[in-house]
Amino acid sequence: MIGFVFDTPIPQEQDCRQLLRGLAREFGHAVEDKEDCMLLSFMHTGHLILSFEKRQTVKGTTTFLVGDFSGCPAGPGYHAYLIQLIDVFVARSGLDIRMVDATGYYGHRDFAELQSAYEHHLRQLVAIGECYLRGSGPPQSMVMCRSLDAPCPESVGGTFDTPTGRFSIASVVQQVQEVGIRPFAEEFFIWFHQRIDGRFYRNNALTMLWEDCCFRPGIRSEEDQKINETILDYLELAASASPTLPFPKEEYLELCKLNRHPPIDVQTLPPYVSEYPIGYRRGRLDYTIGHVTISIPGSFLYRRDAINGRVHHVFYDAEPDGWRRIRIFSGVSEDGNASFIEEMFTLFTDETPEEFPVGNGICRAVSLGRMEEEGQVFFQAFAQVVAGPRLLSVIASYTDPAQLSWAMDMFHGMVARDLELTDP
Repeated sequence: MIGFVFDTPIPQEQDCRQLLRGLAREFGHAVEDKEDCMLLSFMHTGHLILSFEKRQTVKGTTTFLVGDFSGCPAGPGYHAYLIQLIDVFVARSGLDIRMVDATGYYGHRDFAELQSAYEHHLRQLVAIGECYLRGSGPPQSMVMCRSLDAPCPESVGGTFDTPTGRFSIASVVQQVQEVGIRPFAEEFFIWFHQRIDGRFYRNNALTMLWEDCCFRPGIRSEEDQKINETILDYLELAASASPTLPFPKEEYLELCKLNRHPPIDVQTLPPYVSEYPIGYRRGRLDYTIGHVTISIPGSFLYRRDAINGRVHHVFYDAEPDGWRRIRIFSGVSEDGNASFIEEMFTLFTDETPEEFPVGNGICRAVSLGRMEEEGQVFFQAFAQVVAGPRLLSVIASYTDPAQLSWAMDMFHGMVARDLELTDP
C-alpha cells in the first residue's frame, strides 16, 4: 500500500468536523458527512477518509481523528496536495498529529522523491503482473487498484484492469524494460505531476470514461447528463491546457452527440490510442450481491429501494421503448437452512421451473409470462438461488417477450459462493 495514515486526539468532534468542512471547501473538495466519518473527495482523483474513533486512554474515553489515504491510482500530486491540507489543519487546530507516510514525504517534502516512491510502487505492481502473465492456465485480467465496491468488468486475458484504463500486461512490461516506468506512471496515476495540468484533467476524464460512463444519451437520465458533461468539461480543459497531449477524440465526439454538446475543434490534437475499447460499461459488469455474483449490462442504471425493511437492488436501462429491469433482494434463514419459496414459482404461472447448479448453490428459474400493471403490459422471469442459509431472489422484467432468453442466460450465469454470514 502507498499513501499515509495519521491520528490525533481531539477535544470536540463537532468543532473538528466544522474545521474540516471549511478546509475541504478551501481545497476544492466535496464532503460526505457520515455518522462516524467524513469522506473528502477531489474531482475523480481520490479521497481522504476521516474517521472518528472512541479509544480508551489514561484520561478515559477519548475521541481520535484518524485519517487514511490510499495513493493508488490518485498519484503523488494528490498525495502532496492532501499534505498541504493537513498542514493547514494542524496550524489552525493547534493539534499534534501522529503521521505514518509510506513515502516519507511528510518528513522530507521533496516532490521528486515522492514521485520516485510512487514509481517504485507501480514497478512492483507491474512485476506482479508479469508473474501473473507467466502463471499456469489461460491468462485472465488482473484487477489493479480499483475500488473493492466497484463491479468487475468482463475479463480480458493478459490485461491490467485499472481505473484509468485497460492495459496489455505484455505491452506495459516491454515499455518499462525499454524506456522505464515514467511513461506508464503518467498514464496510470491520475495526478502524477506537482501542478494541475492538462494530463490531470485528461486522466480524470479517462477515469470517468472507463468507470462511470454508460455512453447513453444525456436525456436518458440526470445521471447520464451529468457524467457526460463532466467528462466533456475535463477534456476541453485538458485540450486547452496541454494541446500536444494525446486526446481521446472518438470518445469526445461521441459524447458531444449524446449530450448535444457543441464540440471544440479537435483536428490538430494528437489522438489518444488505447489498445482496448474505452469504457468498462460498454460490456457487462459482474455485481456481487449477498452470496451471488450476477452479470448485468454495464449501461444499466442502478438504484436502491427499501421495501418492508429490505433492500432491493434495482438495475434498469431506462429506455422509453423495449425496456428491461432487474430487481434483486436477499435474505437469511433463521434456522440456517434456506429453501425455495414454493408459492413464488406457482402463484403466477403453470410453467415447470428449471433447476441447475450455480457455483456453490442451486438456482431455480421460471418464466412468469405476461404481466400488466397500471395499464402497462410487460413480461417477467423469476429465479431464486439457495446456498446454505442464504436465499437470493431475482426478478427480470422486460417489454419484449423475446427477452426471456436474455433473462434465462443471466440466471444460468450466476455464481453462488461461500460467504461469512452477515446481514443481507
